[in-house]
Amino acid sequence: MAILKSLVSVAWADGHVAEEEREVIEALLQAFDASPAETQIIRDYAAEPKSLDDVPVTDLSSDDRRVLLQHAVLLSYIDGEQHETELQMLKDLSTKLRIPEGERDDLMKAAGERAKSFLNLLLRPRDPGRRLALGEALSVLLAALPRTALAARESGRASRGVAAPGRRGELTSGGAPRWRRSP
Repeated sequence: MAILKSLVSVAWADGHVAEEEREVIEALLQAFDASPAETQIIRDYAAEPKSLDDVPVTDLSSDDRRVLLQHAVLLSYIDGEQHETELQMLKDLSTKLRIPEGERDDLMKAAGERAKSFLNLLLRPRDPGRRLALGEALSVLLAALPRTALAARESGRASRGVAAPGRRGELTSGGAPRWRRSP
C-alpha cells in the first residue's frame, strides 16, 4: 500500500491528477491485487491533494523505494512525454527516498527507456486522440513494470527490484508477467 500511496502523491505533484493518472492508479490497484477495502483506502487517499511530503518513506523498504522511483518514471510518461517539471519532481522524489544520485540516474534511465518503448501502445495511432482504456493500461503496465525492475537489477544498482510486495513477476513466453505469491 505504501508504494500506491506514494504514487498518488507523485500523481498530485503538479497540483492535480489527470484522468490518465487515475487510470494508472486503478490499474496498479488491480496489478497489486488490492482488496476492496485497500482499493477504497487508496481511492479516498487520492481524493485529496497530496505532495511529495506525503510519501510514507518510513513504510518503504530500500527495494520498495527503487521500485517506486521506477513506477513514478512510468507515470511521468503517461501523457506521452516527460516534462521538465516531472523530471525535477522525480529528482526531488529520489532525494526524499535517499537514493544516491548515480543510482537514481541509472534507475530513471532504465525506466524511461522502458516507458518510451511503450508510448506507441499508450497513444495508439490507429485511433488518434484515443487513450488506453483501464484494461489496456493494465496490460501495458503489467508488461512494463517487471522488466523495468529487472533492468535496474541487471544494472547492479538496485538490490532486488521486486515488482510488487509479496509477489514475484515471471515473464511468460509472450512477455506478459504472471504473478504468484512469494513463498
